[in-house]
Amino acid sequence: MNTNTRIAIIGAGAAGLSLAWRLRDQGFRTVVVFEKEAQAGGKCRTLLVDGLSYEMGAIFHLRGAQPVEQMVKRLGIRTMQGTVQPRERRGVPLFDTESPRLLPNPKIPGLLRSAFRYARLRKQYPGLFDPGHHNMAAHLAMPFDEWLAKHNVAELEPLFACWTSGFGYGPNSRIPAAYGLKFCHPAMLWRIFFLKGGRCFTEGYQNLWTRVAAELDVRLNHRVSSITRGERVIIRTGAAEHEFDKVVMACDLRAIAPALDTDPEEAELISKIRSHRYHVMVAEVTGLPVRIAFVPGHFREHRKSGLLCWYHRWKEKNLHTL
Repeated sequence: MNTNTRIAIIGAGAAGLSLAWRLRDQGFRTVVVFEKEAQAGGKCRTLLVDGLSYEMGAIFHLRGAQPVEQMVKRLGIRTMQGTVQPRERRGVPLFDTESPRLLPNPKIPGLLRSAFRYARLRKQYPGLFDPGHHNMAAHLAMPFDEWLAKHNVAELEPLFACWTSGFGYGPNSRIPAAYGLKFCHPAMLWRIFFLKGGRCFTEGYQNLWTRVAAELDVRLNHRVSSITRGERVIIRTGAAEHEFDKVVMACDLRAIAPALDTDPEEAELISKIRSHRYHVMVAEVTGLPVRIAFVPGHFREHRKSGLLCWYHRWKEKNLHTL
């Protein structure tokens, strides 16, 4: 594509801002991001209380995740190791709501065998863990838990469920293997479970995207009222009209659909999008036995509600994220 191509991006969340950042680095001269909210970051929201950050969305990034690491280094973003401060050296506790008590940690030898087996699957699936889904085999539409069991690595499912189910993506019985495999990269096993390679943002995850947005042409408080596609793309925001060559939807398609000139196939696909309720809150809590834990008993499909995880980020404040 010619770098003179004028590109509009709808949505200043992580997806839209990452794309705009990448296009700018590739030399595209006109890349404009439209955001209806007054702030950038989408679901990467941070609450600040007395100068301390509490995440309401994304919590950490993996060391070795190159796109994020490049942004962090170029912008001089401050990070810290560990979800809770000061760090606790224990692994990720699993909590049983029936007792209630902490569950025994999974046996390390079995996990290591499964972890090595899971990593070796890369050789059987060329390109499986590369960016994008264009090289996904059709059978990877099967549920993630079934795929893990089929490949004799089911011991990893409870650990992976902490990051998929615990963080709101739904039960592994409903997540396609293609998505589960992309998210649960083999590096996650070493960097999170064994080497503790997760990095949090001192001023919060939203601060990263606020800083990224400041480097780009991001137009906040710009609600798109209509998008007309043809030889040109005409985007209307309020009384203003903007002309582009291409448009990228980096937002909830159901929200933008009323403004979009959808064809019948697009309208049918958008009508099939489903979501489930997942709430994050910061509250004062007493009596929790540990500062961070996941509740695997609430991960399963038959559970329609329940606490999935909590963590006490800053020890000097009695505020927990739930």
